[in-house]
Amino acid sequence: MRQVMVRGLKKIDQLFVLSMAAYNLVRMRSLGQIRAQWQYLRQRGQKPTPSHRKGR
Repeated sequence: MRQVMVRGLKKIDQLFVLSMAAYNLVRMRSLGQIRAQWQYLRQRGQKPTPSHRKGR
C-alpha cells in the first residue's frame, strides 16, 4: 500500500474500503471473462485446460 494523503482513522478507513471495492470489481471482471471463455470451450466440445487461462 502507499502512503495515504488524508488524516484521521475514519478517512483512512473510507479510502481503504473504496480501494478494496475497486480491486474487487476489477477481479470480478477478469473472473467473469475466464468463466465465459471456459463455457465457450465446453460448448464447442473442448476440454478447458489451464493453458486456456493464459490470455487474462
